[in-house]
Amino acid sequence: MSLEPEVPYDPLEQEHETWRDPTILSDSNAVQVDDPYVAPNSTVDYYDVTPMDNSKEPDGCWMVPPEHSLAEVLGPNRSHLNSIKEETSTYLEYNDTKHQVDIWGQADLVLQAKRLLDGIVRNLADKKAADSRRKTKKWGKPERELTRKEKERVERKLQYEQKMKSYQGKPSVPQNYNAYVTLPNQDIPVLKIMGEREEKVASIRADLLVYVYYDEKSAAFHIAGDEEYPVRTAAERVRNLYLRAARQPYRATLRLIKQPSKSLKVQFSELPSNALRYEYLHGDDHSTSIHRFYECYELMAPRLITDYNQDQNLIDFDETRDMPFSSPLPEALQSIDKTNEEKITEALELGLESVRLNDWELQMKVRFGQTHLIDYPKKDWVTVEKLMEYLPHPRFRSELAPCIARTYDQVKPLFEYLNNNCLLFNNMPYTQYIIEARQLPTMPQQPPPNSRIREPRPSAMEEWSTKMVAEFSEHGKPPTRWRVLVECHDLVNVSMTDLEAHYAWDLKLQYARRLKSEGNTPHNKFAEHLRVTQEEGKEQRLSYIGTKGYRPMTIKQKKIWAYGHGDWVFEVKREELWDMQDVPVTNPGLPVSLASIPPDQTQYKFSAHKEVWRNKMSHNTDLKMGEAPEWTGRDFLAHGIDSVKDMISTSQKLTDDLRKHVPIYWASEAQPSLV
Repeated sequence: MSLEPEVPYDPLEQEHETWRDPTILSDSNAVQVDDPYVAPNSTVDYYDVTPMDNSKEPDGCWMVPPEHSLAEVLGPNRSHLNSIKEETSTYLEYNDTKHQVDIWGQADLVLQAKRLLDGIVRNLADKKAADSRRKTKKWGKPERELTRKEKERVERKLQYEQKMKSYQGKPSVPQNYNAYVTLPNQDIPVLKIMGEREEKVASIRADLLVYVYYDEKSAAFHIAGDEEYPVRTAAERVRNLYLRAARQPYRATLRLIKQPSKSLKVQFSELPSNALRYEYLHGDDHSTSIHRFYECYELMAPRLITDYNQDQNLIDFDETRDMPFSSPLPEALQSIDKTNEEKITEALELGLESVRLNDWELQMKVRFGQTHLIDYPKKDWVTVEKLMEYLPHPRFRSELAPCIARTYDQVKPLFEYLNNNCLLFNNMPYTQYIIEARQLPTMPQQPPPNSRIREPRPSAMEEWSTKMVAEFSEHGKPPTRWRVLVECHDLVNVSMTDLEAHYAWDLKLQYARRLKSEGNTPHNKFAEHLRVTQEEGKEQRLSYIGTKGYRPMTIKQKKIWAYGHGDWVFEVKREELWDMQDVPVTNPGLPVSLASIPPDQTQYKFSAHKEVWRNKMSHNTDLKMGEAPEWTGRDFLAHGIDSVKDMISTSQKLTDDLRKHVPIYWASEAQPSLV
């Protein structure tokens, strides 16, 4: 069944002038960011500091490590000390007699200054360690003799490698069990299945200790071994390698509307100037640019045609226009809900099955907010029947803006409702940090010391867009859990708009690849220096040290309250966003703390998911080569509580709850309140 049926458009509607100009997506007023890889010509602003009285004992001191020179630690002309003075509002002076840095100031500021000095030393140690690894090994002391355990470990490794070599190619003697996997499609390159260096089938050989080789004459993979189970398992995994190479991720975007209770005329109304758009744009002037931008990206706000009083109109913001008319729902619209369920079921089944065998990170959740129109026909108003024709058209674009509130006071009734009707999980709320960055896949090569060769600037094509997710359990310590995702995409995106209410919901099935959290890579180096700090009475904030090859673009701090309700998990998130593209880095060796930088945007979000979704999908990241997870696409579409109908009804129920307890935030005049 086709997800987007053919739409009988009028000839006039195919003309470009009848549609909203898509060029509004570009922002000619966006601020151009200076090239971060080219050092700008800037002068250091030295602050006049009155020297402290030497007779007064310092409030703290910091010993300069003897393995580093003063120029390395304190910087040229004591520039590092000047930067720390400005950063911490303390006074620092090098004591040549005691080979230490004396510090005057409040106790907490003195401690902060010491941490910054420690960070400089850590960076120097890391740099020297990296330089020593790059040096050519010359004359030195003879290597020590290995211990007994080390010798046994080396012997086991050599035995394993020898055993692996014996399984390469065809077996020299007949094996007890044999299996064959024939390739149905000969157009798929064999190297795409095996790997460029046969690394994929080599992994299967290593796990199961069987022979796996490809025979060109029979166009089939041969598997041979002494035991039945390893041979059978290897054949299944080789078959999965073929299916993974043959399948492409199935993507689907469904724009749907909930079946209305009566006939409606739909008007595309102007979005209020204080509403947040569906995604953050760098360079926005939030005092004026949002209103100008949202004059182009408008909210779907239908006008209800009814003979009721205008005071009962829940849809239109314009209460000056009265269009009394009553009409029953046409028969063609009485099966919208059933058709929606069929479309969602098909999209999810095909989408899940297309990525089931991949060792990717998968996520499925329901978000709530308002529908923003991006590209749509230029019409004063349309009927629901006509709108149903527009929605599947590829030029019709809409997105869900997930903001439900901007202050705690606006979302407080939702917390009260959830506390009374759901179970708040333990250790709530917890905090999560999302760093969206542009990075190189490997650390950039450093020119040799005293070299006149300038370090080349990597081209934009070499950089990856990555997303780091980090959580901390202690202040001042590296993250407890962190991962880096690349190639983050929406696989299935289902948006459902209720024409008789302000709130909408969407279902997103997303996938991404995880990068390895080991090795000499920019994201690993960046994660080593991630810390969180918290001053008394204030929110904890992230701090980091700049890393070559890693450019943070935005940082999000999410404070999450998770509630349980049956099989569902509801999450309220307060998201604070920092646009890091314009944040100056005064000294690359010093931490950049968000404690001194106000967030560029704050909003509350509401989402829902089933715990079983995450439990099943979490198995994919641990799949071995050719393995298949235990779940299938139908596991998510089974009858009963896991059915699509249950997902739709639960999402609609939560939409109704939001409408009752959380008024549209742009109409609220509440003052900010911290929580």
